[in-house]
Amino acid sequence: MNIWLRGMITVLILTYLGGCSDPATERQQASQMNGLDNATDMDTAAVKFSITPARPQPEQPISIQLTLPADWQPQASQLVAITMYMGSLPVVWEADDSAGVWHTTFQVGACAEPQMEWQLRVPLQTPHGQEFLFFPLITYIGDVYE
Repeated sequence: MNIWLRGMITVLILTYLGGCSDPATERQQASQMNGLDNATDMDTAAVKFSITPARPQPEQPISIQLTLPADWQPQASQLVAITMYMGSLPVVWEADDSAGVWHTTFQVGACAEPQMEWQLRVPLQTPHGQEFLFFPLITYIGDVYE
């Protein structure tokens, strides 16, 4: 094989590898978008986010309560698989009796991973226009601990 062709193949391989990203870094960035680090509860001045159960498992109901300022409304959301490709699930919010309190319940499928990381992407309608919140969610198969 001539030197020019070998050089081009090397450049293509390095370009391809340079474009790949580290999955651990992507998961960490996804978890920290709102200053969260794999939290099942988040409470700030404006937003409260709570997952039940605290250690959700696949193929079991997972409930989320989201408390927002009264003039904010969550829109149709998505739960996106981060650890491995499993597509995304639609998440629909229902208003609670209390102003600004929303809830949803869903299930995720099981996979071969003992821990599966997901990201809940919540578009919000606010008085200032559309905003987005991102929340990490980890499901555990059985009694797997970090």
